[in-house]
Amino acid sequence: MKTATAEPQLETRIYKQDTILRFEEGLIGFAEYKSFVLLENAGIEPLRVLQFAGSPDVAFFVLDPKVRVPDYYN
Repeated sequence: MKTATAEPQLETRIYKQDTILRFEEGLIGFAEYKSFVLLENAGIEPLRVLQFAGSPDVAFFVLDPKVRVPDYYN
């Protein structure tokens, strides 16, 4: 049986300062990565990609909690 691995195609881009999310202490386990952008892609909805602004090689899938818990923000 043949198998294949699909990886998201992320690009290196230049972002406007007001689109960058800054985590002053970094993320748990990734303290050196502090500046991220939140990317949307219709092909992976409802997920989004939290990508390190300095490289497309560091990225995390994230999910709005309201998708799983409708009254999360109430």
